[in-house]
Amino acid sequence: MKKFATMFFFVIMSVIIGVTASAASPAAGCSIRTTKNIETQVGVIPQDSRLSVVDESAGGFIADYNGNVVEISFDDCLINVKDFIPSIDCWLDMAQPQNMFSMADEQIPGLTDRQFYHNPGSADGSEAWLRYEACVKLKSAQQEFLADGYSIIIYDAYRPFTCTKEFQAAYRAYLNTKSFAFKKQWFGSLGESWFLAQKASSHNYGVAVDMGLKRVSDGYVLPMPSAIHTLDIRSAFVSWGSVTNSEAADNARYMKSVMEGSGFTYLKSEWWHFQDNSIVRENVIDIPN
Repeated sequence: MKKFATMFFFVIMSVIIGVTASAASPAAGCSIRTTKNIETQVGVIPQDSRLSVVDESAGGFIADYNGNVVEISFDDCLINVKDFIPSIDCWLDMAQPQNMFSMADEQIPGLTDRQFYHNPGSADGSEAWLRYEACVKLKSAQQEFLADGYSIIIYDAYRPFTCTKEFQAAYRAYLNTKSFAFKKQWFGSLGESWFLAQKASSHNYGVAVDMGLKRVSDGYVLPMPSAIHTLDIRSAFVSWGSVTNSEAADNARYMKSVMEGSGFTYLKSEWWHFQDNSIVRENVIDIPN
C-alpha cells in the first residue's frame, strides 16, 4: 500500500506539472534553500538543501530534488532573489572583506571590515535569499523603480542568526566603551535599541532587505542621507530633513514611498531597511551565507 501511495503521488505531481507547464510559476527555474529538515515522499530532505523550482502548489513549491518531484512549503524555504529578479544588483556588505559599518565616523572593532558571509554566491553577488512572499513584493517594487529609470541594489537580505549574535556582541562591546553623552549625541531621541537589535533581527527570518538605488542608464548610485550601515542618528528618518544634501533626503523618501506601496514596512532608524511584516515569523533561520 505504501509503495502504491508513493507511485500515486508521483503520477499526480507529473500530471500537475504537465497541465501547468504552459502557465508555470514565475519562480520556475529558481533556486530555493530549505531552512529545516523536511519530511517528504522521498524521505527527509536535509536543512540547507538546494532545489530547483518547477512550479507552485497551494502555499508552496513543486521542486526537483535530485531528480525527484517534491512539495516544499513557502514557510520552509528561501528563494534566491537574483534568480527571481535578475535585474537587481546584489552587493552583500557582510560578504566582503571590507564593509561599511560605522558609528560617529568611527570604525567598530570586530564589526567593521569583518567578513561574516563566506559562500561564493554571497561574495560575488549571484545570490541573496528571502522568503518567497517578500521576494514577490520586492519584484513589484523593482518593476516600479525600473519604470522610473532606477534599480535596486541589495546590501543584505536573509542573515544567519549566528551572524546577528556575533554582530550584537561586537557592537555592544564597542558601545560599552562610550559615555552616556556620546550615546545621547549619536542615537538622539530614538535611543540605542533602535540601532542594535536586542534579540533576533527581521533579517534572521528572511523577511527584510537592506537596499539602495542606482540609475539604470549609467550605474550612478543615488546619494542617501548617510553611508549604508551608518549606525547612528544620521541614518534615521527623523534627521532626513536636516541633511545638507536635500537630494539625498528626497531619494530616501522616494525609495520609502515605493517600498511601502509594494507592501514593505520601513525601519525609522535605517533609511536602507525594509521588511515584510505580513509574513508570520516562527523560528529564526541559521543556515550559512
